[in-house]
Amino acid sequence: MPSKNSGKRIVKLKKNKKNVVITLDNQMKINAVSEVLGNFYLYEGKLLSDKEIAEIRQFNASAVLLKYALTLLKKSHYSEWKMREKLYAKEGQKKDVDHVIKILKNNDLINDKMFILDTIEYGNERNLGKNKIIQELLNKGIFREAINERMFSYSLEKKKALNNLPKLEKKYDRYSY
Repeated sequence: MPSKNSGKRIVKLKKNKKNVVITLDNQMKINAVSEVLGNFYLYEGKLLSDKEIAEIRQFNASAVLLKYALTLLKKSHYSEWKMREKLYAKEGQKKDVDHVIKILKNNDLINDKMFILDTIEYGNERNLGKNKIIQELLNKGIFREAINERMFSYSLEKKKALNNLPKLEKKYDRYSY
């Protein structure tokens, strides 16, 4: 028979649609994501040490943040800075957020350089000027140092201004000056 200091025994595992509830013999319950079962090979009657319980909680915190980040990325592109803001708003700890950001960067789901290029290209298609595009990038969490001024050519800016001129004339011709 194991001693009382050797750990806590899993009394019940209840798998729901979105998560797993692990009930230990001291009536402590741990809500965790489903992936915990496979990664830690959990079953009823298994003895868990305090270190293993801490690892399960750490894994669960990272997995919850990663699922949230992937849900956000399904809807829109995010810069690294904005993604960090969102994860911290979800009450993520620094090491968990860093771990999730590292996973996203390794899988090329967050790439600030490509984000800048995509935003500039999208702004050019919408006939937005250089200052408007830069302001959008700043609002989306890109630092001014990362925005390369050489990406905006004078001829392209002039062409966009000439394209916008008829719309502006039509808009402002009814005003008296």
